Amino acid sequence: NIFEFERLCKDVRAKEIELAWRLYCIRETKSWDGRYSSFSEMLDSVQIRRDVASRMCTVIEQYVIHKGVAVSQLSSLSVNWLYEGRKLLETEKPEKVLAMAKTNTLQELRLSQGEITAGVHDHEWQEYHFRKCLKCKLTEGI
Repeated sequence: NIFEFERLCKDVRAKEIELAWRLYCIRETKSWDGRYSSFSEMLDSVQIRRDVASRMCTVIEQYVIHKGVAVSQLSSLSVNWLYEGRKLLETEKPEKVLAMAKTNTLQELRLSQGEITAGVHDHEWQEYHFRKCLKCKLTEGI
């Protein structure tokens, strides 16, 4: 049911923040050394994409390290929202940004930052032309 789903989402968010904190600590202390030859190799072994790990570490750096927010204060919030909302930390107090993260959706954040526009409009599409190696997944324009 919907209540169980919402509870699971909250639990996942808490674990995601915990994972972000641990990833950040492992990266900064190089505690992967000895077991893996690099941080990237460790990420590969646990099947976490580098861009995802980078976003998680950035959230910890911006909120916890630079602004002094306790990891526990982030535990019910979306890493994606916190990552995209990190620019707000330049002009707003962390408490206000965290309050916004609790009440605003990711779409509302994007609207407020001018990344997307509301209302009915004619779409302007941008086409992408690229090719991708099936072995290493490298992409390049064509």
